[in-house]
Amino acid sequence: MGRSGLVTRFERNPPSAVIGRAWGARTRAHTVAVVGVTGTIGSRVANALADAGHEVVGLARNPGNGARFRVLAVDLRNEAAADAAVAGADVVYLTTPEGGANPLDDEQAVVRNVISAAARAGVKHIGDQAQGA
Repeated sequence: MGRSGLVTRFERNPPSAVIGRAWGARTRAHTVAVVGVTGTIGSRVANALADAGHEVVGLARNPGNGARFRVLAVDLRNEAAADAAVAGADVVYLTTPEGGANPLDDEQAVVRNVISAAARAGVKHIGDQAQGA
């Protein structure tokens, strides 16, 4: 699937709508930890959630400046760091890292640590980006 397929699917089914359906009728804003918030997909997800009134906590290795929500610098390959990063979140949105010296190992460690940390923290919903073939 090309990039346009991702954008179309994202715009047709934005993260705020997915979270709203997961929680039923939206009665309050949720705290959503967005992994990969500085990337193309993560930044769009975070902005859509913030626009919908959710509290966004962005998680990134290199957070940069100018975000409209809180962004934490965190290495999610570290289990204790993942625990601290998702503490207090109602929902976690997971985009996997790209690049680096060992991208496959990094991706596996991040996914494993974030899902495990979310379970320990009592997070009820984890969303992720769809991968096309």
